[in-house]
Amino acid sequence: MEIKQVNKAEILQKAVNNYTRMGYRVTSQTSDTAQLIKPKKFSCLLAVILLLLIILPLIIYIFMYMAQKDETVYLRVDDLGALYITDEHGKTRRVGNLSNDISSTVNTVKKWTDFLK
Repeated sequence: MEIKQVNKAEILQKAVNNYTRMGYRVTSQTSDTAQLIKPKKFSCLLAVILLLLIILPLIIYIFMYMAQKDETVYLRVDDLGALYITDEHGKTRRVGNLSNDISSTVNTVKKWTDFLK
């Protein structure tokens, strides 16, 4: 049986070459050892996509919020107890005689203000 002489430097160099093709850099090397490092990479494409997914909807929401107006409702009760609701567009609705039932008035006002939205 013949024992073959191993060339450590050649084996190491082949391994180093394989790793350098994969993006690694040699930081130190001796005849039988090597230390390699693969630098991290910043993905501009991923950064832009994440920016658009997070920041763009926020900006759109802010502009939509700024474009909205506060809602105004004008309520008036006449001498007979009829409630009149006027919205911000000037539309007036009469809600009948509710002078005896305060909770009914509150519910009706809420329904009409929801309706007028």
